[in-house]
Amino acid sequence: MYCYDEEFIGNKNQKYTQLSLIDANTRVIINDLKIPNEEFTSDFVKIFIKYSLKDLSVYSDPHNTQYQTSIIIT
Repeated sequence: MYCYDEEFIGNKNQKYTQLSLIDANTRVIINDLKIPNEEFTSDFVKIFIKYSLKDLSVYSDPHNTQYQTSIIIT
């Protein structure tokens, strides 16, 4: 199971969004990225999650039933 979180940060002149994907079982950050608000779209979130999970072989092993493939959006 994974947790996705986004945080909006910045000041008057520069606004950013910080995206985080966290393993809910181990609480390890899988990927963390800060981008300008102009680049933040639902398509970007989909790409971020897909890219973050693509090389996690322990999660993509169909015989490993220890981990779930759910994502919690917060």
